[in-house]
Amino acid sequence: MSRFTDNTKMRLITLIVAGILVFFLYFSGDLISGLHIPCVHYQLTGIRCPLCGFTRAANAFFHFHFLEALFYNPAVFLLVIFVIAEVVDILYASHRTKYFRRLTLIALASGVVLIYIFRIIEHFYCS
Repeated sequence: MSRFTDNTKMRLITLIVAGILVFFLYFSGDLISGLHIPCVHYQLTGIRCPLCGFTRAANAFFHFHFLEALFYNPAVFLLVIFVIAEVVDILYASHRTKYFRRLTLIALASGVVLIYIFRIIEHFYCS
């Protein structure tokens, strides 16, 4: 009998792909730093979306420039905590790890919403 269920296998594959992307992001810092992907939300509304700056934040985070990552997009820290919770849940599946994973997912979603609210306030009251 297999230790992993189909859902767990899919999550494991997702984490492996994410790991490959992180590896690419880390070693292609010079390529990524010059790359600018336009944000459609920003172009239409003038308000930075919750994910604006996320690529630069991830690049800074994986090069251990944590303050720079925080400046670009603080959600990168929540995403790292969520990925750690995913790995722990896959390796040591229990009721507690599932609860922790759900809690980190809620924190990630709440953080993204708070970032968006802050950016809306920043747009209207700080410009």
